[in-house]
Amino acid sequence: MHRFLAEFVNDYSTYSFGYCEYAVPDEGEDIASVYAGGFLPFSGDVRLREDVFYRSRSLRVELERLRFDKKRRYHQRALEREAVILKVWDKAAFLKTADASFRKNAFAWLEQRFEQAYLNNERLEYVLGKSFLNTILEARVHNRTVAYALVCRWASGFHFWYSFYDSNRFPKLSLGKWLMGRSLEWGAEEGLTHAYLGTAYGEKSAYKDQGIQPVAFHDGNAWVDDKDRLAYLRERDALSPGWRLDLFKENIGRLPPGG
Repeated sequence: MHRFLAEFVNDYSTYSFGYCEYAVPDEGEDIASVYAGGFLPFSGDVRLREDVFYRSRSLRVELERLRFDKKRRYHQRALEREAVILKVWDKAAFLKTADASFRKNAFAWLEQRFEQAYLNNERLEYVLGKSFLNTILEARVHNRTVAYALVCRWASGFHFWYSFYDSNRFPKLSLGKWLMGRSLEWGAEEGLTHAYLGTAYGEKSAYKDQGIQPVAFHDGNAWVDDKDRLAYLRERDALSPGWRLDLFKENIGRLPPGG
C-alpha cells in the first residue's frame, strides 16, 4: 500500500497544521488490510483513475459477536413485521436488471432527505465503476423496492458505503437505520468477521452504531473500543480546531517511557 499526505487546514495559534493521509493499494493487495488501517474509499474527485482511500475516524463492527440492544432489536423487528425483506445482488447482475429504476429512485430519495442530492450522476457513475464495489443490497416491501445499499465485500468483511431509501415509506421508523442493521445481520449470517460503516463525525452520525455492540472507531493510530470516548469526540466535533491540541497532549501522554 502506497501512503501519502496532502496539506489541509492550519491553526497557527495552536501550532496545529493539518495533513490528510491517503492510501493507494498495491496491485493485488487484499483490500481488507486497507480498511483495517482505518482507510475508506475516496470519491470526492471523479477525475482520479487510481483507487484512492482516505484515513478517517471510521467505524468497525465485530460481526462474530454482533448484538443489538433491546431498543435497536425492537426497531429491526418492527420493520420486518412490515414485510420488509432484503435481497442481495451481484453488482453487474443488478445493474443489468434494474439500472434505470435504480438511478431514478436513488436521486429521488436523496432529494427527499437533503432537498438537493449531494451525489450527482457523474459521481454515482464513478462509485459504481469501482471494482471493489461488488454487491448491492435491495430492500423490498410486497415486491416494491424501498431502499438500496452499495456494498464493498471481500472474503472476511464488507463496507456499507452509500445507501438510498424512501424516507416517506415508514414515517415513524427509520428505514435507513434498519437497512444498516440488517446488513450487519447479513454479514454475520455470511460468516464475515468485520463490517465498516463509514465515518463517525458529529452527533448526527450516532445512528450508525446506536444500540450495536461491539463497535470500535479508528482514532488515527488504532481501533478503540470505547463508546463513551466516541460520544465525547462527536460532541466536540462542532468546536474550533484548537481544542484538538488536547488530543495531541493525550496521545503524548500515552507514549511509553523513552518512546
